[in-house]
Amino acid sequence: MKKSTMIEKLSRQQKEEVYESKLRFFTNITHELCTPLTLIYGPCERIISYSRSDEYIQKYTTLIRQNVEKLNALIQELIEFRRLETGNLVPKIRTLSVSDVIDSIANSFTELAESRGINYTLRIPE
Repeated sequence: MKKSTMIEKLSRQQKEEVYESKLRFFTNITHELCTPLTLIYGPCERIISYSRSDEYIQKYTTLIRQNVEKLNALIQELIEFRRLETGNLVPKIRTLSVSDVIDSIANSFTELAESRGINYTLRIPE
């Protein structure tokens, strides 16, 4: 009985250690992703603000910047998740418009649909 209890305790402890290792790994990866995103974002801003950029360059540079911002927001969510897990952050619950979220996601695929000749429209009831 003691042996079984001890094995169960060790197994639980090992699972917790593996879980913590995974969280540390994801936290480290998220921090590492911030640097290249910053290095992409900076030149995008410079190109967008360059007065001689034509409409085509502006369009695609703006698209790159928007996707960098989305990736950065996802990374920040992962970092906040870790802070919640460690007790260093209190969750803030807020309401949001599901229609706005869906619209934002759908708009991110507009360019891909256009490039493939797909008629892509979104209709979200209010």
